[in-house]
Amino acid sequence: MDRTMILTIGGFLAVAVVFILVARWQGRREAAARREFAARHGWEMPAEAPAEVTEALALFAPVEVRVVSGLTVVERPPRSMYLFSFSSRTRGQRSDFTGTACLARHEGPRADTAVSISRRVPVVEKMVPDKLDVGSSDFRAMWIVTGEQPGVAAELVNDAVQRVFLEHDRGPAWVLEVDFVGPWVFAGSHWAATPEEWKYLVELTRKLAEGAGPQR
Repeated sequence: MDRTMILTIGGFLAVAVVFILVARWQGRREAAARREFAARHGWEMPAEAPAEVTEALALFAPVEVRVVSGLTVVERPPRSMYLFSFSSRTRGQRSDFTGTACLARHEGPRADTAVSISRRVPVVEKMVPDKLDVGSSDFRAMWIVTGEQPGVAAELVNDAVQRVFLEHDRGPAWVLEVDFVGPWVFAGSHWAATPEEWKYLVELTRKLAEGAGPQR
């Protein structure tokens, strides 16, 4: 092995070590921020995910959703709400979607399979299967609803739920992935990375859960 090859391999190894160290530092920093954030609001961070979280995430199959870290109990049953870092992957795909998510119970109609709401992206939307014609023209201009139960989707994505999305568009306007399945609503985003953004995601998810339920 000549000197150039040794230096090249050494350079790659050095970069790999730096990458690992930075990732670990960032992980520890985020974990500390999560603990401080939870303590400030009086929220609990259990060592293990409650059984209902595991059961709820299993409903998203064939999408595999898992808690990565930082699981925080925002509200206890019966109005359960959880905040956590997550990763998700559709079976058969190689890449993961990661970010922060909030999972909350709602009292609205139960979808047997996920009713999903995602940002409308020109060209890409033409390849999205199971699109549903749900919502006002203003809502449909920005968001796509997909699912296998049009009637349930129309009930869930009602005027109150649409208002949450339209308010979001006038505010931070992050890319969001929202899913209703069973008695749960899941709202996830790669962009929620600070305590202020985590708080915003919690409040947005609470509005979605309340909006999907019986209207007063």
